[in-house]
Amino acid sequence: MVDPCGDVPVLGGFELAVERHIAASPEVVWRAMTEHLPEWWCPQPWRTEVHAIEWRAGGVFHMTMHGPDGETAGGPAGVLLEVRPGGGWCLPMRSGRDGCRRGLSW
Repeated sequence: MVDPCGDVPVLGGFELAVERHIAASPEVVWRAMTEHLPEWWCPQPWRTEVHAIEWRAGGVFHMTMHGPDGETAGGPAGVLLEVRPGGGWCLPMRSGRDGCRRGLSW
């Protein structure tokens, strides 16, 4: 598995990696990840509202998550740093004062 973000700064000296083996081609996984993103982006009972996603490097990535009690999470629109159809994407994520890049790849 290749990280589409390349070298990613690790916050606080920790790194989290989650791996899942799926019996499907990269193309099928790409379609599921991109065409059905609101269905898996956040856990139920939360839901994801997609405002805009342009699946290309430099494209807009803007969503809001809505909680069951009226909570919302999400920020201003971001930018996809890298997009590899059939392979993954990378977007900026923020944690505390430090920024880092995170990606999804397969």
